[in-house]
Amino acid sequence: MLQTPRVIYGDRDYELVKIESQESFDLYVEGAPYPFNPATIQRRLHSKFYQKLACPLIWLRVLRQVRQALIVCPDLAGARAVLPAVQKLWAGCSTPLHLALPPQEGYGGTGDALREEARKVLAALEATGCAVEVKEVADWSSGGPAPAALKDYGLVAVPLPRAVKKDHVLLPWLAQVKNPLMLA
Repeated sequence: MLQTPRVIYGDRDYELVKIESQESFDLYVEGAPYPFNPATIQRRLHSKFYQKLACPLIWLRVLRQVRQALIVCPDLAGARAVLPAVQKLWAGCSTPLHLALPPQEGYGGTGDALREEARKVLAALEATGCAVEVKEVADWSSGGPAPAALKDYGLVAVPLPRAVKKDHVLLPWLAQVKNPLMLA
């Protein structure tokens, strides 16, 4: 539910940290940083505000109607970060969710555990009325599914560690994604 807009003056990060510490939020949405490249993404994620942000973040590069959403689950730790956030926000929503999982072979034995975690969340989401489907994505060479494969999605949810390093495999991939991004 939208509230009356507020106009706030002062240092952006300081004022946002102050508001976030006084109120609780389920989701934070803002325009994507410019230029949207790995260095800018990494710098922004290391700002004081993002380090203290307790809810998922959506960066908008373009506005799109969300007819379906993709949840990128590259590993078990990532799935455990992003799936509960999506479950909380998507409960009871009829917009289809697709879980993008890497191929089972070659992922150090985490494939079974990752699929088991995905099955648990699928069951919980389906119990609330969500339409969920697992998609095994073959090409993860750039850190995630090929950006061209994302064209039909109105939102892409991605797990990203708070202390993301400059050389993190997902940063160059994120910079290529044109869709609105939810980071958890």
